[in-house]
Amino acid sequence: MKKFLVRLAAFTCLTLGLNIVLNIFFHPYEYDRYKIRYDYLKNNLTKFNTIFWGSSRTLRHIDPNQYDSLTVSTNQPTQSFNLGSPANRSFETYEQYEKFLADYEQMPARNIKSAFIEIHPLEYIDNKNLGTKRSYYWLNFQNFLLINQYFGSYKATERVFLMKNFTLSLLFNKLGFNYFFINDQAVDSIVLGNNNKGYLSLEEEVAKTHDEDQKVKLFANRKTFLQDTNYLVARKKGAIKDFGIQHNDPAKSSLVHLNYLKELLKKSEKAGIRLVYIIQPRLTSYKEVLAIKKGLPAQSIIEIANPEIYNSLWSTNTSYDIGHMNKQGSTIFTNLLFTQLSGKK
Repeated sequence: MKKFLVRLAAFTCLTLGLNIVLNIFFHPYEYDRYKIRYDYLKNNLTKFNTIFWGSSRTLRHIDPNQYDSLTVSTNQPTQSFNLGSPANRSFETYEQYEKFLADYEQMPARNIKSAFIEIHPLEYIDNKNLGTKRSYYWLNFQNFLLINQYFGSYKATERVFLMKNFTLSLLFNKLGFNYFFINDQAVDSIVLGNNNKGYLSLEEEVAKTHDEDQKVKLFANRKTFLQDTNYLVARKKGAIKDFGIQHNDPAKSSLVHLNYLKELLKKSEKAGIRLVYIIQPRLTSYKEVLAIKKGLPAQSIIEIANPEIYNSLWSTNTSYDIGHMNKQGSTIFTNLLFTQLSGKK
């Protein structure tokens, strides 16, 4: 029995070690929807000088074509690209940006002048998505430790609950059989959007997608929202309340988040890139990002979210669903973004 247990332990360790090596060298799963656009950007970097990173809010709310048309009349015209990705967690976006900075250092053409990153509180990995490749492909030991610090101010029981799924996801990433997985079959011509600039409104995706499951999901989100728009009203009231509070004493999570964003500013400056953070509408809570805003240089962060100032961005008429605006809303938001940025130059 003892020999069997020793052999079993040896076999287990050998298998886990082999998996780590295979995951490193045999191209583990990547988020195809992001990879297609990122590869396109790298291969066409000389065409662009401005990039937007973030979640689906960035993807659906910022139209590079419109933004570039507005900057034509300025002394700093842009050629921009949208790398926003559905369901991106905040630290996932930062990891994508860190990878870009590492790649950018090796690129012969270094034309990027400005980068914009959407910021929002970190969302935990729920049980429904635990084990899905999309949830863990971006996790590494460095950002795992950072996430652990991020949740450091939570009660012990809450921290254990929140970190449990991040821990399991990291193990899936490093020890799982990722080299057997095939990347999602996203279609280049769709995810690259109009004019190959990455932007894709929800209406456009519904019209163009060949993925019937995705189409059904987007239709269902729209239907659910229209059945009861009071959920948006409640979210708007919550935002108004958050904006009415003085956020002078940020929680530890905000400080960890803030310090990381400051580090990204330094790295961007070293690369010759002007980095600006964006606070978007439709978040479920603004307490953390408003505390962070106070700790960043004014020229490095813009907020276009306060319902009492930007009421049209919280309107049913500009909504696709509770968390996203429609094409009309993105047009308004992109105009506001240009106006705000023009005032910060």
